[in-house]
Amino acid sequence: MTLMMEPGLQSERNEPFNPLVEFAGMWNTRLAEDFYSFLAERFGKWESIDGRLIVAPAEASNNSWGEMQLAHLMNPAATSAGFFVYLSLNMSFDPDTWLQPDLNILHRVPSGDRRKTWVPVDHFTMPIEFVSPSSRIDDEVTKPRVMAAAGVPYYLRVHIEPQQRTVEVTQFKLVDGVYREIAHAGDGTFTMSEPFALSFDVADLLEPQNDVTSSAGD
Repeated sequence: MTLMMEPGLQSERNEPFNPLVEFAGMWNTRLAEDFYSFLAERFGKWESIDGRLIVAPAEASNNSWGEMQLAHLMNPAATSAGFFVYLSLNMSFDPDTWLQPDLNILHRVPSGDRRKTWVPVDHFTMPIEFVSPSSRIDDEVTKPRVMAAAGVPYYLRVHIEPQQRTVEVTQFKLVDGVYREIAHAGDGTFTMSEPFALSFDVADLLEPQNDVTSSAGD
């Protein structure tokens, strides 16, 4: 993967300039902004931990559908309890570390231009990650560890298997610096009591099957 020389950039080897190579281990929010077009054209998501860029393709349709449904299900209860539901945000820890959870429950609305792009981690109550095959270790191990170290109170993880048509929803709470499971459902009803009360059938997050079509296409 290469990018032809950006204006003002020089290469001592007179080779095509590839920011993924040239800035390996050195990524920060300013570089991400400078190379926004390069990243946006190639990846659906780009995150960084200690300057190490983590890139992934756009969400599969099953996760995209599930995210939309869960946001819809959560919004009334969250709003009533004084929280705010957002889609993907740049969750900013340090200039060289940010994550992009798929959904987010915030207890504070971002203010200021830069804080609206790079939302400080102390605004987040419960990030929600839909596990992707390409980033499963990061979703289940690396990212929760970073969020726990920053003191994020809750973490919700959703794992959809579209072929088996199964959904697992697991909620974690930060206890003594470590996330502990406090609610789980692999079928039937998922129920949580904090940071706000919510119950829903996990099957509601499943994408419609292929034989279900819109009347607009008839």
